Amino acid sequence: IFLNEVVLRCDCGIDLHSAAIHRTNLPQIRISPKDPVTAHMAMSFGAPVVLTSPLREGSLRAEAAERGTPVLLYEAGEGLRFDEIAVRAGVAGILRVLRGLNMLPAKGIARAKAQPYLCRSSSWVRAPAGGLLRTFRAEGELV
Repeated sequence: IFLNEVVLRCDCGIDLHSAAIHRTNLPQIRISPKDPVTAHMAMSFGAPVVLTSPLREGSLRAEAAERGTPVLLYEAGEGLRFDEIAVRAGVAGILRVLRGLNMLPAKGIARAKAQPYLCRSSSWVRAPAGGLLRTFRAEGELV
């Protein structure tokens, strides 16, 4: 019902996600490779990272793409937690996308602070055992 009554009536969409439980994600956008509409939306959004990733079978992005509706995915924060910074970044990004699509006037919409890093792949680095980790860089800082 959702696909037929909502997605098929849209020109494009933004799917909002948090990270998995006990994981924290830097605000990021996922788009399909070689999709100029979602690439434009992603650059307008202004998240720190734009990741091109293949569609996952059964995902909203895949089902929408199959029906001709481009959807980008915004993922940030931690599962089951209210992350005010991730929410604020998401709201600001959505407003910038709406502006980029000429759906809102530019007045009052903050520009992105920096150009996003474009990534073609990602991977997780996990510790083989529990313990303490002291980081000397902030989340999202270039290393």
